[in-house]
Amino acid sequence: MDEGTYGTIMHEIFEKIYTSLRGNAQEVKVTDDIIDAIKKRQGDLMKQITRSINQHYNKLGKDNDTTLTGDGKVLGEIMLHFTLLMLDKEKKFTDFHFIDAEAKHNSQWIINNRHTINFKQIIDRIDRIMIDNDPRLRIVDYKTGSDETKLSSIDQLFDKNCTKNVKAIFQLFVYCFYYSYYTGYKGDI
Repeated sequence: MDEGTYGTIMHEIFEKIYTSLRGNAQEVKVTDDIIDAIKKRQGDLMKQITRSINQHYNKLGKDNDTTLTGDGKVLGEIMLHFTLLMLDKEKKFTDFHFIDAEAKHNSQWIINNRHTINFKQIIDRIDRIMIDNDPRLRIVDYKTGSDETKLSSIDQLFDKNCTKNVKAIFQLFVYCFYYSYYTGYKGDI
């Protein structure tokens, strides 16, 4: 499985986890107890993993529950393992209010009176957290590859001689800025 397909499947798994929790509500509060309950439903997680592998890797169509065999079965077990690890990591960031996953938006972005660009983004997760009783919107970008997630200074984003690949961090800043642009959101992100 190539890393793009792996990333697509992992993103879809988390999209399904959180959107099923939210249901038709605008948002849902996610706590450690909820994360623990999700982890206990490994059969449900494996069903989603199977469907995603069958769709994106085995090319069997959407919502196909065909039992995984061979490399698909091995990949499914690996993905379950990493899903459980990611859920453990999520507990470091609870409590949060899940708002949306894989939120797609594209339009023209007017940069200034001379420059307009066509822009498309897919935000992995939008949630809201409280910091000192102040609600903050949070844009989360899952990384399944080897992107750098630490930065020593903002200047490093624009340093052509920087040895670290900081495009993931730059992408997150651009997503936040564009989200504010097209929604009119003025609060902290």
